[in-house]
Amino acid sequence: MSTADDRSTARSSLIVIGLVLATALGLALLWATRRILVWILIAAFFAVALAPLVDLLQRRLVRRRALATLLVFLAAFVLLAGVAALILVPLLDELGRFVDRAPELLRDARAGRGPLGQFLERVGLLGYARQHSDQIQQYGGRLRQPAVGLVRGVAETVAGLLTIIVLAYLMVLEAPRISTACSAWSGTARRGGCTGSGGRVHAPSPATSAGTC
Repeated sequence: MSTADDRSTARSSLIVIGLVLATALGLALLWATRRILVWILIAAFFAVALAPLVDLLQRRLVRRRALATLLVFLAAFVLLAGVAALILVPLLDELGRFVDRAPELLRDARAGRGPLGQFLERVGLLGYARQHSDQIQQYGGRLRQPAVGLVRGVAETVAGLLTIIVLAYLMVLEAPRISTACSAWSGTARRGGCTGSGGRVHAPSPATSAGTC
């Protein structure tokens, strides 16, 4: 094998290794920033959904786009907050009642009373519940204690919601400028495809007179 062939083989091997490493690095970066990417996608979804309402409000009532965007986002936030209150408030209320009644339910279950006790007796788990009653009571007592994981989850949720709202607001607010910039870049790219290296426009040949240029 000649020296040129060795160099070619080494170059191909390095290219393959570089591509593999670049792919692995890209996947690792995507995995590390997956939460932020999800927030950006959700913000883009809300921006696409609310942009037509902002445009309509700007044409009909409010001339300033910042004010129109703010009004639409406030209305959407109030609507979503109302829906969340209708769903989450009863759910949290029932969860609080369950936590308060957890020790009593566990005592009734161990004695075979109540709906839970009857269910355990029906499925044959009443003996298991009596044998592990101390562990079950300890677990029920932990439900009353504030968990660090719960607080962290709430903080992350609030941070995510704020990030999504800010990103969506900026996307809707700057949508006309983004659209104008994309149109200008697309027009420049099309004009650049019809010019030669010296900047002169080439006349299309008869075979390509119906082409894109």
